[in-house]
Amino acid sequence: MTLLRETVLSSAEIPVKLDLSICIVNWNCRDYLRALLSSIDSEQKHVALETIVLDNGSTDDSASMVEAEFPQVCLIRKRHHQGIAKGNNEAAQRARGDLLLFLNNDTVVPSGCLARMVEFLEQHPDVSEVVPSHIDPDGKSQETVRKILHFRALLHRILFLRWIRIFRSADREYRQVNFDLKQSSYVEQLVGAALMVRKSQFMSIGGYDETFEYGLDDVDLSLRLARIGRMYYLAEAQVIHWGSVATKLDEAFAYRCQECSYAYYLGKHCGRWRGRCYKVLVTLDMPVRIGILMLRWLWQKLQGNSAKATRNFLRLTAAARFFFFRLPQYWRS
Repeated sequence: MTLLRETVLSSAEIPVKLDLSICIVNWNCRDYLRALLSSIDSEQKHVALETIVLDNGSTDDSASMVEAEFPQVCLIRKRHHQGIAKGNNEAAQRARGDLLLFLNNDTVVPSGCLARMVEFLEQHPDVSEVVPSHIDPDGKSQETVRKILHFRALLHRILFLRWIRIFRSADREYRQVNFDLKQSSYVEQLVGAALMVRKSQFMSIGGYDETFEYGLDDVDLSLRLARIGRMYYLAEAQVIHWGSVATKLDEAFAYRCQECSYAYYLGKHCGRWRGRCYKVLVTLDMPVRIGILMLRWLWQKLQGNSAKATRNFLRLTAAARFFFFRLPQYWRS
């Protein structure tokens, strides 16, 4: 593995051999992004790398922070939010490394993580994608190993079907709830906040499908990469992931995008009729979801739990806006 250090990344420099290009799409997460870039900066003594940050029209001075505090980072400024998949594709186009690491902006990279991942891919040419262990700030493991996502597993998202538990086993099998996250292994599919792939293979399959504006973009990418190589979960490498930070910034945007992504995924990989069937079930299910969220919000208000009440109110508002204003767009997608 090359042990060069890349310091200043400007177009005026003579190109150097890079092991890794780190692609980060950011939107209004300045403080999380600062912590992530600081952790990456300390890793450059182990791996020859570059960091590319695409800022999706942030209004919290994220881009200015990157320019001022991390001048070695390649910064791409966008005027408007263009989605995660499209942002990652644009960052990948700028990348010079043989390997690409797509990192969420709410992660931190502990010492040695990147070197272990790079070394593993260099030593295992049969592997197309490797994902490290994910833990939350309290040290709890997060699920990143999956089976292929099928129609039956997605039906467990429908509340009136979840209550009768008919598709519970399909959901648990998809999420691999009994997988030992302390054990490295070849797996069927990977998701998560830190995906490392080979740039040549990523480009050969067309990168991320940009129809997945937010949600399931990693699932779709992993499925397509698995057709040309193997998936590996590397427990010895570890990233810290806060999780759901972007979702909390705009619940309504995240809700709409995720529902559209589920339907599009089914139509793309499981057949158009399954996608349409899922849309029918979601439409019928929406009044139930809204009613339950309203009852939860009222109960938490009465209990004086303001934090949970606020969180559920945001979810309630997101679901209501989707049902009353976004259903036509959902059916056209």
